[in-house]
Amino acid sequence: MCMVWGKKAGKWVLYPIIGILICSVWKVSIKYATSPIQIYTTINPNVEGESAQEMYAFLRTNTAQDDWIACGESRSIYLYTNRLSCNISGEVSNLPANVNWYVEFLYRGSYLQYPHGVIRLNQNRFQQVFCNQDFAIYKILTP
Repeated sequence: MCMVWGKKAGKWVLYPIIGILICSVWKVSIKYATSPIQIYTTINPNVEGESAQEMYAFLRTNTAQDDWIACGESRSIYLYTNRLSCNISGEVSNLPANVNWYVEFLYRGSYLQYPHGVIRLNQNRFQQVFCNQDFAIYKILTP
């Protein structure tokens, strides 16, 4: 025997299913919005924290207005220091000629920056001039 559903019968089945889906999404959204989320990590450091502000103050005081600063967070460098900045990648030999300073995130590893060992192996190119608990600043020396 074949049962034919009419348009009205289909609605009675479809609407509760849609309602259950909406409630499920709402419940997950509320749980996500109210759960504590760690925003700052070693990959995403606190660029507004006390050690970052100390680093920005050093750059504002000790760099020229037209100096370029290479850093994994170039937007925040520009925002807080009003200095031109750029991201870097690849080999040290590919460092743009116009870059005067390099900011290293001490706990970031090699994400969006040179691996820490590269800086130590190229001490003829990088002179450390500032260091706090989270950041190191290097003056880039011309080869």
